[in-house]
Amino acid sequence: MAKSALDKAREAPGSTKARILAAAEAVFAAKGFQGASTREIAARAGVNISSLHYHWESKETLYFTVFRNIYDQIVDLLRNTLAPLLARQDARESAIDATMRQLFDFFADNPNVPKLLMRRIVENEEIELGIERDILAPAWGVFSTWVGRLGSRTLTDDNRGCSCSRCTPCCSSSCSTAAPTRACSAAACGAGRCASRCGAT
Repeated sequence: MAKSALDKAREAPGSTKARILAAAEAVFAAKGFQGASTREIAARAGVNISSLHYHWESKETLYFTVFRNIYDQIVDLLRNTLAPLLARQDARESAIDATMRQLFDFFADNPNVPKLLMRRIVENEEIELGIERDILAPAWGVFSTWVGRLGSRTLTDDNRGCSCSRCTPCCSSSCSTAAPTRACSAAACGAGRCASRCGAT
């Protein structure tokens, strides 16, 4: 199986490909997708624009890969934190403490990450690159499985169809969205709205 550009960047942190990805993360965090340019990313990475496009097809590709890298790191972090707790009966409180400690440490060590996550919320209506569908929704599925194993019930994709008054399920009859693009504001469910795709309210 051929390795992805992200795999190659991870295997060689000092490579040109990895430097460009790191520069893109910093520029997107500082200026957002619309405000960033490939020329600025190339300059920050210390390469010319031709080299950037040789390693990464476009600004859109870099933006998507930056978020893929972030969510993969968070999933791995939480997997390593929660794995030893899942077999314990008294795991809930210790899981909360351990998870929050690990997440805050990760954000402190990687200050671009919380900036990018907040920018993604703000810019979600303006940019649609499949990040929610292809990255966030699968990651949410993994988180839901862990929460179900730690709690008294199992969360599955069926829980997205929440009927609470604070949120609505995706309007699948109006669009082809298979997964929520926003987290529900109600703590009891994982439903979401696909307003960015079909105007649901």
